[in-house]
Amino acid sequence: MSGVIITPDLIIGKYFIRYERLNSLLNYAYNGIEVNRVNIFIDLYSIYHTVFSRSDRTNITNHVSFTSQIINLCAHYRTYFRSLGIYTKIFLISSYNVPIDSIALVPEYNRIMRDKLKNKIVMDMVDLNTGLLEIICPYLPDIHFLKTEFESSVLISSIIEKEMHSENSKVPIQSIILSSDFYPVQLTTLLPNVSYLYPIKSYPNDNSMIIPPNTSSDAFRAFWSVILRKSSNSSSFNKVGSISPSNYMLLAALNKFPDRCMPLIYNVSISCKLISQILGFDSIKLTPQSLFDLLPMESFNGVDLNLITNRYKVLDVQYQNILYSNSVESKTIHYENLEDNNAINLINDKYFRDNPIDIFRL
Repeated sequence: MSGVIITPDLIIGKYFIRYERLNSLLNYAYNGIEVNRVNIFIDLYSIYHTVFSRSDRTNITNHVSFTSQIINLCAHYRTYFRSLGIYTKIFLISSYNVPIDSIALVPEYNRIMRDKLKNKIVMDMVDLNTGLLEIICPYLPDIHFLKTEFESSVLISSIIEKEMHSENSKVPIQSIILSSDFYPVQLTTLLPNVSYLYPIKSYPNDNSMIIPPNTSSDAFRAFWSVILRKSSNSSSFNKVGSISPSNYMLLAALNKFPDRCMPLIYNVSISCKLISQILGFDSIKLTPQSLFDLLPMESFNGVDLNLITNRYKVLDVQYQNILYSNSVESKTIHYENLEDNNAINLINDKYFRDNPIDIFRL
């Protein structure tokens, strides 16, 4: 496999959910909801993770095609929503999801990604493309490229809050997060009008899924049933389905979260039992401290509260939001429109002659 050439078209192509499938997903998600504005958050970490995970057998011959494909991905979704008469603002969120504060709390946090970032060849390619995105996005209509040292989901949460309070429209702004990372799923339970779009494509099929805004527990159970079966954990579904979506990150802290290299503490049965014997399926959000306060110590089999608490802190967006709000980054981050067609044409001709940006659909 060392000679396999993995192109940006192949890597990013997974995120171009087909319009027919989008029709089905969005009819389900927005049934009966008036929608005239959608903010789309494209989580670039999912794409970075694929690029780096395959780097040992990757030979990307045209580095800037990565940027053009990302912009064309924006055009793909903008065109779809424009055909429905819905205005879109698109945010490209760039993070490697290796926050310093999280590593301080949980030393193994996302260690595989941290190791992959040492690959200079791929790192140089990604740096080149993020630099190009920073140059071109201010000139594109309401397409914003933003980098963060925090988890992508933390910045997404901050922007959603900002957009909600900056608009005077009587119709709520809907937000869609496009990602194949599970960390952002929690935002659908923490913020209003947020849905999570998860691409699942294998030629010739598109089985992508969505967790609707203001979602019901049934929608969460349907989503996790597919995900767990895909990962050969279908036996765990009924147990996970007994937990409110509000407590999925607590469940991950007790059990495991492979997407950030957090190993198993309790199995699924024990983890679910610790939560459900207090709340059942109630949507009240618990913390590790709540568990230790309300259950007898022997329930935890000698596991230290601080261990569970630290794992929970790095997974819980609300805790991470507190750190973010006190950071320099939160005070300096901004986005604006410079809209200049001449600048776009010049950049397109200079960098993307072989892989042109689909300007006319933006």
